[in-house]
Amino acid sequence: MGRKRNPWTLDQYRQQISLGAGQGDLENYEPWPVATTLSQMDKMHDVQGRTTGRLHSFLLSLQKTFCLILDFDPDVKDIKEYWPLPLDETAAIAQEINVSHPTDNGYPTVLLADFYYLKNGSWHAMLVKRLKQLESEGMEDSIAIMQEYFRRHGQDLGILTEKELNSTIVYNYNWLTEGEYLADTFPDPEELESVISMVKEASGNLGIAADFSTFVLAGDEHLGLPEGTIMQTLKYMALNRMIKVNMNQKINFWDLNPTPREVLMANFRKMMRF
Repeated sequence: MGRKRNPWTLDQYRQQISLGAGQGDLENYEPWPVATTLSQMDKMHDVQGRTTGRLHSFLLSLQKTFCLILDFDPDVKDIKEYWPLPLDETAAIAQEINVSHPTDNGYPTVLLADFYYLKNGSWHAMLVKRLKQLESEGMEDSIAIMQEYFRRHGQDLGILTEKELNSTIVYNYNWLTEGEYLADTFPDPEELESVISMVKEASGNLGIAADFSTFVLAGDEHLGLPEGTIMQTLKYMALNRMIKVNMNQKINFWDLNPTPREVLMANFRKMMRF
């Protein structure tokens, strides 16, 4: 059982601000703490960000997927998760538009944009929630406050649920994250670059192409690489934008008819013109 958190007070708010929560950019950004128990901390969904150069941790797998989408977008230059809106401003807005501000222990609580990201030179805010969360008590008022806050700052607040993030997109982004482990398999940067160059040279202009199954299934053995290296390398290359992949179509390299090993090797030699 997780340890019960301390009651919320304004002193806690001031303490978090003094510790830098919600401040900084890129690798120096400090998210507002959302995991308040050990149980929650154990269930966080992590993403090693390439855009920011730091670890992102999320309460929802849905939020992890959206972070991967942002991280994959070359136009996105910074990603801040659990970004806190200034409490004094949101409390004032709640009074002005006559809605209830969320409270805890009698004190107003911080409203968080799940994502605040820099794209094409402008900052954008996004809530990424399950549909059921949007139906929870007080959520309508909280969203109204946040929308008014961003409107006053010349920005907008988007809302994304599992309805917008279809299963194909979720599958593709989570599947490609396995490419992150290539650096663990080849921790020496020079060796890693050598493997990437070897796969690039062998694949030529194939990319993700028609006879890709032969390349993946027979290439490791022919190139003297550990089993699965080519697949992992291509995932790594896609994650790091070295090759292009259509993320709106399900990536499925294994929906193939079984092919005898000797046929695969013959096809590979012919394809690679060895």
